[in-house]
Amino acid sequence: MRAALFDSNVLIDHFSGVHQATIELGYFDDAAISAVTWSELMVRFYATRAVGLITQDEFVDSKDFLESFEVIQISPNILDHASIIRAHCLTNTGPKLKLPDAVIKATSEITGRLLVSRNFNDFPLGPNVRIPYRLHTNITVKVLTPPAEVIYTVTDIAPSP
Repeated sequence: MRAALFDSNVLIDHFSGVHQATIELGYFDDAAISAVTWSELMVRFYATRAVGLITQDEFVDSKDFLESFEVIQISPNILDHASIIRAHCLTNTGPKLKLPDAVIKATSEITGRLLVSRNFNDFPLGPNVRIPYRLHTNITVKVLTPPAEVIYTVTDIAPSP
């Protein structure tokens, strides 16, 4: 099986209970995340714990799960390649990647890993990008019994790799 680099959104979907994200994580024996993804997820864990949305035990479990991935640090080669990607985005037509996404894309390209993301706007399909599903969010607001209910609909599921 090909080595994969998971984008933050697939892991966020997993933690939000999107079944297709969990399935996707299981396809790859050699799964990694970039240092950017690690940081984005840890910020989410710390923030949700701070406001009481997750318990300390859930925080520890989430962090332990995240630590099961190889974290690819941002090397000078990745920094340089990310700068080239970002500069290209600023001077050409096409997706205008933000710097964190450029670092994730550069990490994938420099390490030769398949980039797995549901961000089809910034990472168009190609030989090194896998868009496993699309997520549509429906929010149902309950007038008498808050909070709002979030329903995720997964469509356009890609075949397993």
